[in-house]
Amino acid sequence: MQLEVIKSFSLSIGTKIKIDQFGLLEGSLRNRKDGITYFGYNGINSNNNIDNIEEENNLDYLLPIKHCDNPGRFFKIQYIKKLNEYILKHLEKGFGTFIKIEDSMYLRNKSIINIGDVYLAIFFSEKNSDKKDIYGFNCDLKIKVYNNNNNNKEYTFEKENEKDIKIGRSNFGNDIELNDNLISKINCVIRYNNIKGWMIKDGSDTILKNGEIKRNFSKNGTWILLNDNIKITDNMIFKSNFNIFKCNFIPE
Repeated sequence: MQLEVIKSFSLSIGTKIKIDQFGLLEGSLRNRKDGITYFGYNGINSNNNIDNIEEENNLDYLLPIKHCDNPGRFFKIQYIKKLNEYILKHLEKGFGTFIKIEDSMYLRNKSIINIGDVYLAIFFSEKNSDKKDIYGFNCDLKIKVYNNNNNNKEYTFEKENEKDIKIGRSNFGNDIELNDNLISKINCVIRYNNIKGWMIKDGSDTILKNGEIKRNFSKNGTWILLNDNIKITDNMIFKSNFNIFKCNFIPE
């Protein structure tokens, strides 16, 4: 498989990072061939000063960044032989590893959503503890907004209200209005599913005159913080510390 850099402040756009079942194919700093590729920052800034040194041989691929108070391993890609698949895992360093929501995804309690420069923290308000699960089945939804322009507002939505919760730019009739030019008019929609729980969908749908449904994706995406291992799929997009990568599987 390979990662392609599609946006970055420190890496060249179009850079392709090739990984196989043993790890990084070329230029590994760790050079262990154990099926794991660690990405991160070693604590040396652009002026060659040491912020908080992390041994270079703990990394396979260096992600140079200007400022980081929490250097070390940001994320890893690991080949799981028995499943014949690659997984991505955030390693609690840096500024977080976020997956781009291409279509829709179920929310979990304490999920963190990023759109533009805004972060939304998701919490489930218990209605019946016997039926509650991690996806918020039978729970109301609480959303906390974190952004300097939005004064850390808090919203609560009842699951009995089957109306879509629209999140987007201010002055466009959204349920949660955000003052951020990086956010689309309707950036994402959250709705309650009676079978599973709360789910989030990027963009919005428009019903055309002929009855067809047109999908309108957001301009800059809807992103969710990675808390667990996730299977890497073809064309999956994720970001870490101002670098955006696209995953592709290439023929052997």
